[in-house]
Amino acid sequence: YLQLYALTGNQVIPLDRMIPIEGTFVGSVFTQQTVAINNDHRSSRFLDCQWLEEGGLLSCMDAPLICDANCYGTLNLAHRRVDAFSESDAKVLASLAAWVGAKINNTKRLDELERLVRVDPLTGALNRRAFVEATQEIGSKPRHHDHQAALLMIDLDNFKTINDQYGHPAGDQVLVEVSDTLKNSLRSDDLFARYGGEEFALLLRHADQGEAARIADMLREKIERLSLRYRGADIRTTISVGLTVPHADDRSFEDVVCRADDALYRAKQQGRNRIVYLSASTDDSRF
Repeated sequence: YLQLYALTGNQVIPLDRMIPIEGTFVGSVFTQQTVAINNDHRSSRFLDCQWLEEGGLLSCMDAPLICDANCYGTLNLAHRRVDAFSESDAKVLASLAAWVGAKINNTKRLDELERLVRVDPLTGALNRRAFVEATQEIGSKPRHHDHQAALLMIDLDNFKTINDQYGHPAGDQVLVEVSDTLKNSLRSDDLFARYGGEEFALLLRHADQGEAARIADMLREKIERLSLRYRGADIRTTISVGLTVPHADDRSFEDVVCRADDALYRAKQQGRNRIVYLSASTDDSRF
């Protein structure tokens, strides 16, 4: 199907109507990627031309929006009169469509470059830069509603041993599998990033300490059960988690990150494969 994105003038085809590619004039232009004219809708077999005729538009001209061999859609004109368009009109429309197609292509390239800047190329998670930028919404001074959030710093246990024993390609695959497992277990409004090396950051929105601890333990158990086959070897790993929530005394979100990092360090020191919660009062709790 093709979807209308902009419409000016006679709106005989509603903007929200999906237009099938099969059996339509615009669909044939999109598929064949060539400009075309239909100068008499009264005997047309195409569904969209029949819709146009019902609305009093008796001829049309469509051109594909092409750039770098990609067709992004079509640019379409219609007229109330039969035989309204000529070959010279088609050349003008084709030139205009090529310009529009180039603009769309450039926009998509810029969007992709922006995505690449924000995404870790190995795991597909957000990178540290994107995570830091996203958490800036919490501001230089955490607000009351920010307290309904929790930060988890997650680190793979004994990751260096995996790299040393099985090689870095195996370690990369473990990072990907762990990242996918964590991402697929989260809610849509949670923020997940590879923070660096084998460390991940997870901002849980709309979660108090108890809910965050439950989610953290669920994630820990999933990773503990995870098994990766790599060149005949069965590789397993666990995670340690540092957990904290924003506090009114925090000067910035960086204070929250430092406290979660401190909790993660304590989880490592206490034996790994566990969760340590650290409050602003520095008293830690193990879950």
